[in-house]
Amino acid sequence: MSATNLIYLNGQLVPEAEATVSIFDIGFMYSAVFMEALRTFRHELFRLEDHLDRLACSMRYCGLPPLVSREEMAQAIRTVVEANIAAIPEDDDCWICAQVTPGQGFPHPMMKGRHSPPTVMAYVSYLPYDEYCDCYDAGKPAIVANTRNVPPAVVDPRGKTRYRLHYFMAKLEAQTRDPHAFALLLDTEGFVTEGTGANFFIGRDGVLYTPTTRNVLEGISRRVVIELAQEQGIPVVERDLTLYD
Repeated sequence: MSATNLIYLNGQLVPEAEATVSIFDIGFMYSAVFMEALRTFRHELFRLEDHLDRLACSMRYCGLPPLVSREEMAQAIRTVVEANIAAIPEDDDCWICAQVTPGQGFPHPMMKGRHSPPTVMAYVSYLPYDEYCDCYDAGKPAIVANTRNVPPAVVDPRGKTRYRLHYFMAKLEAQTRDPHAFALLLDTEGFVTEGTGANFFIGRDGVLYTPTTRNVLEGISRRVVIELAQEQGIPVVERDLTLYD
């Protein structure tokens, strides 16, 4: 954004350069960052309630009580958008990331942790239209990475967190082979899962195919694509997909 971009952090709006979190925050130490990424259309938040639902499910799945209420997170998102929307052109839109962690933890893993309030943050960013607008005409190559997705028996992918080291590794691998490609990850059984920032669909013979939510994030955009396809009478099949498909 710019030097004047304001970040929502624990109930306050602070300049981006001053938005800091303790190095002992559990989110930093254990990747226990529960997050949602949403966007605006014509400066209006899109599917906010769906994102709030998933955020609550992610925390509950990990065995945590609600670290932040729906109302508080919704207000944080609205506050940060209202604070920055004037910098977004009228015919443009923004991407919003809302995150919550269990708060500050302990510097040594054998030490008993003390109770601390959660860390709640939200920020906005421009949507990178310039990076992908030509993909509508020219397409975008995909690189099947050697790095595999985390098995659902370890961490259920439907819980959205910032644990994304495997995504990072897959991105690096794809970029060394083709700087313009995105990485596509398989699971440990060889089934297609998702990209490093998007769900995956195949359009073939008038039918949309997409992996089941057994091994992928149940994306809100994925849900919208399925709804739109159904409205248009396009069959959608959710099943395990291989590279042969």
